[in-house]
Amino acid sequence: LTTYDHSKYRDQLTGTGLHQGDRIGNTSYAFIEEMPFSFIKNHNKGFSLSYISRTDMTCSCCHNKAEYFIHCMSHKRHYHILFTKHMEPLTVDHVIPRARGGRDSETNFQVMCQFCNVLKGDDIISMEELRSKVENIRPNFINYF
Repeated sequence: LTTYDHSKYRDQLTGTGLHQGDRIGNTSYAFIEEMPFSFIKNHNKGFSLSYISRTDMTCSCCHNKAEYFIHCMSHKRHYHILFTKHMEPLTVDHVIPRARGGRDSETNFQVMCQFCNVLKGDDIISMEELRSKVENIRPNFINYF
């Protein structure tokens, strides 16, 4: 079990108005504290965080970069998640979806924010088509953050 001094980290997310216990955007995560990016290198036990931290931490579709590294909680479980400026979690997406025969290998993974990943769904779609879809929908998307 790794411990760290919580007093070093902020329990309020600067510029967002988030305080400890608040829901993050339209996710089910409750904000606990913001963590420094240096924390990722020492504590990336989950596959997604480990994979994303080895990339440039940017959505391959909309190019939103990780702005926040947040310790949060959902359904009594603790998570450490990278969020974009829109408070969308960064996720690992399958280029060729598993539902269409895609494999679980790093050559078939790409980093996407949750918004772009949900829009892509299990479609096999070019990045240009997906970007066009995102540009048409995102301006009309209800801004929960």
